[in-house]
Amino acid sequence: MIDRRALVRGTGRWACGAAMLLLAGCASVSAEQQKQSLAHYQLGSSHLGENRLQEAFVEFQQAVELDPNNRDAQYALGHIYYQQSRYDEAVKRFQIVLRLKRDDSEALNYLGKVYEQQGKEAEAIKAYQQALSNPLYITPEIPHTNLGLLYVKQKRTTDAIREFREAMKINPRYPVSYYELGKLYLELGMTEEAVSVYKELVGRYPDLPEANYQLGLSYARSGAKQSALTYFEKVIQQVPDSAIAVEAKQQVNKLK
Repeated sequence: MIDRRALVRGTGRWACGAAMLLLAGCASVSAEQQKQSLAHYQLGSSHLGENRLQEAFVEFQQAVELDPNNRDAQYALGHIYYQQSRYDEAVKRFQIVLRLKRDDSEALNYLGKVYEQQGKEAEAIKAYQQALSNPLYITPEIPHTNLGLLYVKQKRTTDAIREFREAMKINPRYPVSYYELGKLYLELGMTEEAVSVYKELVGRYPDLPEANYQLGLSYARSGAKQSALTYFEKVIQQVPDSAIAVEAKQQVNKLK
C-alpha cells in the first residue's frame, strides 16, 4: 500500500541539463529552492489525494526542477507514471530515488511492481528481494506479499505460501497476505487450510465484508453448508447494496 501518489518546464532552473537531472546530480540547491520544492510537493500530494493526477503531476515536476534531490517528489512522479502505464518513465524515476538512497525499500518494492507490468519477472523478484534486504524497512510484509503473488503467477506454490506466511508473521494485521493465501489454498483445493486462514482474518477484522465472504466460500467448498450461510448472510447485512452482497446472495441461493 497505496498506494497511496509531460509537462516539464524548460526554464533556467535546468542549468545542469536534463541528463544531470536523471543522475539527480545537479550542483548545490539553495535552502530557498528546497523550501519551494517542498511546497510544490505538498500541493501535488494534495492534488493526488483528490485524484487530480495532471495537476499533481505538474506540481511534482516543478518540485524536481527546483530540487532534483527531492526524493518524495521523484517517487511521486514514478507513482503517477505507473498509474498512466508509462512504465519506462516510472522506472527512471524510481532509479533516481535509488541513486539518492541505495537501500530505499519503498522504491525497490514499487520498482518490482513496474518490472512485473513490463513482463520482467526476474528483475521484479530481484527488486523485491533487495527491498527485503534492508533491516530497517518498516513494511516488509508488502514485498513479501508481492513476491507471493508473483510466485503464484509462476505456479511456484510452495514459494508463494512461504512468502504469504512470512508476511502474516511479520504483520498479523496486514489483511492482503491472509486474503491471497486463502485464495491460493482454495485454488489448490485445500479447503481446511483456507478456512483456517480466513477464520483468523475474520477474527482480526470481523467487519471486513471480503473476509466474511471468503470464509463463507471456504466453508461452502468444504461442505459446511450452515457455516457458509452464516458468513454469506453476514456480508449481506454488512453491505446490502454492494456488489459483494450480490455475490453472497447468489451463494446463499445455491446452498438453499
